[in-house]
Amino acid sequence: MAQADDPLMTDMPAHVPPECVVDFDYFHPPGMEQGEDVFTALKHLHDLPDILWTPRNGGHWIATRAEDLRWIRDEPLLFSRKESVVPAGMMNGLMPPTNIDPPYHARFRAVLNPHFTPTAVSRLEGGIRAATVELIEGFRTSGRCEFVEDFARIMPVNVFLTMLQLPVERRAQFLEWGRGYINAPDQ
Repeated sequence: MAQADDPLMTDMPAHVPPECVVDFDYFHPPGMEQGEDVFTALKHLHDLPDILWTPRNGGHWIATRAEDLRWIRDEPLLFSRKESVVPAGMMNGLMPPTNIDPPYHARFRAVLNPHFTPTAVSRLEGGIRAATVELIEGFRTSGRCEFVEDFARIMPVNVFLTMLQLPVERRAQFLEWGRGYINAPDQ
């Protein structure tokens, strides 16, 4: 099944039932080339087996139903979070707590959870709202923005800085550090 011209195509492992194999490219789902938005294109996964294996992007499993995803999440002895990036091996290092298995992730959650209670989040609302308005006002004069670069990459950093009571003026430095981490070559 692997194709010599596509280095990310992988041969089907012996333990994968043939009826579960679907040639599906998560990064280029069928339908996108016909102009469908990504959500509509990914919805076509529901026409396929509930759990499938694809040889694309290094070979990986895809679960499409909430019930299965909950079961996978709740079975860390069977499904490790350590390798949760497609293609495998593309993430540099660990990103706690999302890709650390129990019981170790509990330490991170113990530190983070108090900051995400309804009371804690409601105390941040004013600062986050002000930072959001300021960001939007910044591209109001041009009448447009590139959503990902001008808003979606920036706003989570604003929220992070607000939560840690750090100056939003340091945002550019945090964005640079984040890009450096994400784009660093594997060691």
